Amino acid sequence: MNIIGKPKIEAFCSKNDQARSALDRWFELTEEAEWRHLADIRKTFSHCDKVGSCYVFNVAGNKYRLIANVQFQASLVVVRRILTHAEYDLDKWKIECD
Repeated sequence: MNIIGKPKIEAFCSKNDQARSALDRWFELTEEAEWRHLADIRKTFSHCDKVGSCYVFNVAGNKYRLIANVQFQASLVVVRRILTHAEYDLDKWKIECD
């Protein structure tokens, strides 16, 4: 998959350095993937869920959530947000996924 959003990942990691290895691994696995639908994503990330138009990835044992749009036919993943679990629970991100 092609990924748009590396600067967002870097910005998040600069504030949350403990997330770096898990997000680097997410990036690596996603870049190598050839997803065609949610079931394919779940073969790589079993706890990924679709919420509206977004896909929510649990990262680092559910400490962080990566919110992305996935365009399967274009083989494209667009990182929208990366949140701590507490930020995710506020549900403010959902407006982007309607």
